Order: sequence, then C-alpha cells, then structure tokens
Amino acid sequence: MEKTICGNYALGQAEARMATLYEWTTQLIAMGQRGNIQDDQRAFIRVRESCGPDLACLLGAYDRRIDQLQLVMGSIKSKGPF
Repeated sequence: MEKTICGNYALGQAEARMATLYEWTTQLIAMGQRGNIQDDQRAFIRVRESCGPDLACLLGAYDRRIDQLQLVMGSIKSKGPF
C-alpha cells in the first residue's frame, strides 16, 4: 500500500491534500467534535490499509475521506468569521 501511494503521483497528491485538510480541521473544529474527526481518520486508515496495492480502492478511499473533510471545512466556514 505505501509503495503504491509513493509510486503514484495522483495518490501522493491525494495523501498530501487529505493530510492538510485533516490538520486544518483538527485545528479549527471545536474540541468536542475533534474526537469524531480523529475516529473518522482512524477508520479511513483501516480502509486504506485494507486496499493493499489496489490503486482504484486507494483512490476511492482518499476521494471519500477528502470529501468528508471538505464538508467539515465547509461547515466551519459557514459559521464564520472567515
């Protein structure tokens, strides 16, 4: 799985984007909700690991996680004052 991620440009970009969004959301979200984001991240890691070297599975896992994190960021943004 790790070699597939490191050896594929799209997956490497997805990893970087997901990691950045995760960092931002955990910094900006209320402390009471931070545990949920962390639990979701652990679930993502389990799914990612279950993909093994399957490129389509990995891309799908990253796409879903990025979508989830973007929804969280959108919710944070809608509440301002950004």
